[in-house]
Formats: sequence, structure tokens, C-alpha cells
Amino acid sequence: MIITSKDSIPIEKTFKVEAGPGAGKTDFLVNHIKNVVQNSKRLFCTRKIACITYTNTGVETILSRLGKNVSEKVEVSTIHSFLYRNIVKPYAAFIPEEYRLNYSLLNGHDDLFVNGENIRKWISNPSFDSLKKPNSKNQLLKIPEQFNALKNWILSMQCTYENGIAKFYCNYGKALYITDKATIGITKGNLDVLSKKLLDLKKLYWAEGKIDHNDVLFFSVVLIDKYPFILEVLRAKFPYIFLDEYQDTSPIQAHIIDKIKEKETIVGVIGDKAQSIFSFQGANPSLFESFNADSDCQFKIVQNHRSTKEIVDFLNIIRKDIEQEPINCKSGNKIYIVIG
Repeated sequence: MIITSKDSIPIEKTFKVEAGPGAGKTDFLVNHIKNVVQNSKRLFCTRKIACITYTNTGVETILSRLGKNVSEKVEVSTIHSFLYRNIVKPYAAFIPEEYRLNYSLLNGHDDLFVNGENIRKWISNPSFDSLKKPNSKNQLLKIPEQFNALKNWILSMQCTYENGIAKFYCNYGKALYITDKATIGITKGNLDVLSKKLLDLKKLYWAEGKIDHNDVLFFSVVLIDKYPFILEVLRAKFPYIFLDEYQDTSPIQAHIIDKIKEKETIVGVIGDKAQSIFSFQGANPSLFESFNADSDCQFKIVQNHRSTKEIVDFLNIIRKDIEQEPINCKSGNKIYIVIG
């Protein structure tokens, strides 16, 4: 169904809105939140709307457009901040002892970081005696270039959800260290050995009370799978959850949202699969396509308020899923394609 960014849609049904560049996705989201705040009978002082976006800039933009009166009834945050605040932090004491998280030292979450001392502790484990040349345990520990290749591999770590399990993985193509003279890498066989013990490396950080964005996702799944009552609390607290830029959702994030929306909570997503920019963090645009909403609650916004007529015409040539309409768009420069 075609709508505009100013149109109202039902507030008590899960929905999906697909919109191209310049369509006014943020305007639609802000208008819908205001509509829910004004008309919902399920919002109270302890029940709010959760609005999730993927950057801090997006959070600030939405808050500024909502205004103070409305924003008091909405929790606007990134996905990691939302999960940390509502799942990981309040229920950290429930995380199984096998993960060795020192929750008494827990103080927020951060970007992925690596600590050379922890990596050396990890590699020194007898289980890595099976590593073979040219990346034996001693070589990884004593040859700086190999150690740096190992660090680069670890820095590519992501958390995903496969076959009902949350797990960590690293990009094998990142296990490199490039110098002026050569490129030093780690063989696939040795990376296979290292991959099986990634959780042991994470536990060294967790014992220090340090967690990153990936850990927030991992522990959120651990907690809601082991303690379903947490989902009930989330649904009671947030009768509505809206996600902006859903094309940048990863499998593990989608799993968490799917669990929440199994009952009671209304979930709405907005996005454009052609604008996914977080594939390096495990984002999968196909999750936006497969998001389940009733056929009468799947919408498209085809207007473009931002681009010149030439740009809109060009976009309509290179993509066929959305044919945009230029609205109040002036004519501009000729389009050039730069390849290289």
C-alpha cells in the first residue's frame, strides 16, 4: 500500500514501511509516535514507546523532532543501549557462572577492544599446542607481525545467531598484517583451531567486568532464552517498539525483536534494503524483506523530497523495487557516474 510520510496508519498492528532516500522516513516515524501517544489506551507512566535506531545521531534527531512533552513517553536509543539498559544491566546477576562475568564491575558497554595481555594469556593455553607452523603458538606469541595479524582477526569479531545459538565469529580474511615487504597471515587450519576457543578469550574480559556491543547482544540472548520472564517484563514496559533503519539489523538483533513481538507488543519497522551500511557489523538487509507483517500493514513511501529530478530519474533506472516520485524537486546538474 502506498502512503506518504504524513499519513496515519493503525496503531495496534505490527507494520513494515519501505521507503527510499528522501522519502521522509524520520518524519513518518515521528508522526506515528505522536499519533500513538495521543490515541493509545495502553500507555501509562510506567509504560512507554521504545524507538530504536542505529546511530547516536539518529537518536538525537528523533528526540529533537518529538519535542519534550512527547519524548517523556518515549525511550529513544540505539539497539545496544536499549538491550543493555533493559536486559543486561538489570539481570546481569542471572547470567550463568560459566561465562565468568564479574557483574559487580559492570559499568556500561563500549566498542570492541583488544588487550594484548589478554590475548597472550589466551594463546598460552595448552589447548593451542595443536597450532601448526607457520602459526604455531610460539610463533604467534613471539613474532610481532603474526601477533598483529591475530589482533586484526580478533578485531573483526561479531556476534550472530545460528541454529538457535548465539555465538562469536571472526572474519578469516582479516587475519592479516601488511608491511612494506610482505603480507603476514594466519592459515585457515589454525584459524579453525582458534575459532573454537573464542569464548575463552571473551571470558578474560568478562572477568574484568568489561563488555562490548557484541557482548550486549550475546548476553541478551542468553538471558531471554534462559529466563523467558524477562520478555514478559519487556512487553509490559514497552507495548510498542519501533525500529528505524531496519535494513541494518543483524540476525541476532532480529531474533531478539522476534521474541519480544511474539505477543502483546506492537512492533513496527522502517527501512530501505538498498541503504544498508552496516554489513561489516553483520547486518543482513534480507531480514527487512522477511519481516512478518499482515499484508494490509505493509506500506511504501515513494515520494522523494530531497533529491533533484535528475537524481530521482536515475534512481528509478537502477532500482525496480521502488519507483520514486519527485516532490517539489528542482532540476539540477547532469548525473555523472564515477567508477573506480
